[in-house]
Amino acid sequence: MFLKLGAATAFVVAALVLGNDLRYIAVALLSVAALVIVNRGTWSIGPSGLILLGCLAYFILALSWSLDWRQGVNQLVLIAPFAVLYLVLSRSDVFRFLPQAASVSLLGALILYLIFPEIEGGFGNRNFIVEFLIITLPLSLAWKEPRRWIFPVISSGVALWTVWHLGVQSESKILAFAVMPFLILGLIVVWGKIDRATYTVIALAVGNIVAWTIALKGRALLSSGFARAEVAFNTLMMWLDAPYFGNGSGSFNYGYNFHQEDHLRFLPDYSVIGHFTMYVGTAHNEIAQILSEHGIFGLLLVQLFLLILFWHWRKKERDTLDCAAMWSLGLILWLSLIGFPLHNAATAFIAVVSASVIARGERAWLAGSACKPIAAYTGGVVSALVLGTTLYYSVSQYHLNMARAIINAPNADSLHAFAENTKAYDTWPFDQLTRRQLIM
Repeated sequence: MFLKLGAATAFVVAALVLGNDLRYIAVALLSVAALVIVNRGTWSIGPSGLILLGCLAYFILALSWSLDWRQGVNQLVLIAPFAVLYLVLSRSDVFRFLPQAASVSLLGALILYLIFPEIEGGFGNRNFIVEFLIITLPLSLAWKEPRRWIFPVISSGVALWTVWHLGVQSESKILAFAVMPFLILGLIVVWGKIDRATYTVIALAVGNIVAWTIALKGRALLSSGFARAEVAFNTLMMWLDAPYFGNGSGSFNYGYNFHQEDHLRFLPDYSVIGHFTMYVGTAHNEIAQILSEHGIFGLLLVQLFLLILFWHWRKKERDTLDCAAMWSLGLILWLSLIGFPLHNAATAFIAVVSASVIARGERAWLAGSACKPIAAYTGGVVSALVLGTTLYYSVSQYHLNMARAIINAPNADSLHAFAENTKAYDTWPFDQLTRRQLIM
């Protein structure tokens, strides 16, 4: 129970210390703990796990033709703990207390936002906390006719607070997508009892919220939408440079610089972002970014992974948690069209948990047994690699964040900031942002 509760709340607690850096360490620790606990002599991998390993193998191979292989290494280091965690969780059933853990996570995020509103409760970006709240909400409502009434009451209260934050308190430009929890709440509460009247009420509620959101925030939403469309279009133009196998893992930030004005060929007087030196960071569209870095082949691999999960979900005997996990994963995919939830530790973790819930009961395609010394050795080597590289990367990010904080402070000490940035580069010379900041 403590492992599961800690898994769902690790990001929120870690936000108080080092922000995103410690959250990646938390994921690595959880993946290592899960690997050590489960890998005690037997192992098995389902079809989705094999496809996931195929995706990782292709991403590693794509380093060989990458425009920026160092950034590709950086991305793979961040992906590895999540992959290990999925391979372990998807072959076990440890989700009994997941609704309670999700409710605790929502409550912790909301309380931290009240305490630290200037840093969005430790998430660092108003969009990040909104995405986290949206995709975690379905899991918090997935209880199974509890014997005691206290948890449903508390969970419902936390859910209502979450919805209020999304619709009123948050200033995120993706407010239009915050209406989705209303739909999720209604569907889960009346699961199996949906009739035309229910659909009508839900449609009217969602339509009303969308209308008011557009009326009140229409200009901001349009500006944000056009900016994302501009980046996505230029990213797709970058993809056309290598349409089949992509430009290689980690190539986006390097290659985007050559395509960031491609939209001007078709709309010469139009640009939302404007400044040609702006650091975009990601394509704000996961599909476009996968295409630009890994091409059609990489996108097909990722889609095959999702298709296998969906097919298994359709064929299995589903419970409330399975339905909630599918809604959560569906929201993540929806948000992936306008953001980058898979690049953020908190939301990526929820994606792994939701996918693992859906994969429960998959037939093993590979299975075996090993003596305890061999299993312990294998688990130890993988654990050391995952935890060691994540820790090493996080130390570099700490120095990088220190450099940014110093240079943005009043009476900034440029030499001190440069020294911190140099430490970040000396520790981990793979991060493109570190190298860019050092040059500038």
